[in-house]
Amino acid sequence: FAFDDQFLSKNLTTIEQLRSRKAFVITITDCPDRIPQKNCNVVIQIPNCGIFTSLLAILPIHLISHLTAKYKSVDPDNPFPIKRNGSGNKSPMGSPSPKEN
Repeated sequence: FAFDDQFLSKNLTTIEQLRSRKAFVITITDCPDRIPQKNCNVVIQIPNCGIFTSLLAILPIHLISHLTAKYKSVDPDNPFPIKRNGSGNKSPMGSPSPKEN
């Protein structure tokens, strides 16, 4: 995310660091003219809606994550089956799962 706000310069620095590490950079922004095209593989432009701009940015992120899950043949509504064993309630990601009531 690189919005036209007080954090734009920090976000641009982060984008440069990602690019220097050969990352594939997708930038969602409301000011594409201020984003160096050489540092981004894809620039998605959204309109500037004031305080609602960041809320609007959720839509392309959701679409990208949904399509990526479909491409990887993963169900986006249930990304992994939750397996529980008798010893220690741990989720597949390794963090403790919430206790059941």
